[in-house]
Amino acid sequence: MPDVRVFPDKISFSAATTALGGRGAYLCWCCAQGGFGELALDSLGLMTQLHVMRDGVTYNAVLDAAFDKRRRSALFDEARGLGHFPMLLQRGDSFLELHDLSCGAAVLAVRWWLEEVIPRL
Repeated sequence: MPDVRVFPDKISFSAATTALGGRGAYLCWCCAQGGFGELALDSLGLMTQLHVMRDGVTYNAVLDAAFDKRRRSALFDEARGLGHFPMLLQRGDSFLELHDLSCGAAVLAVRWWLEEVIPRL
């Protein structure tokens, strides 16, 4: 069995998401938890190709994975722009709400808040 390899493509992604209850977010989370940040990112891209909905859970999972800081920041901005983290500034610009964010997403949220929101105050 150790010699068997599965290559990420539409078929393997579909099979993996089916095995995980049809939720692509779980696949991204499993990849991230296993230290496969690039695979988590690839899974996120494949979700788009297969028209599988991304949600806050999906972005949280991928943002926890270890990969390039610029890509993480771009993904955080993408998720925020799509409305996946709507509670960030629910109490106004002077208070950052981090509940429902993973550790990776929370770090990026604080960085975004300090660099972009606080200077406007």
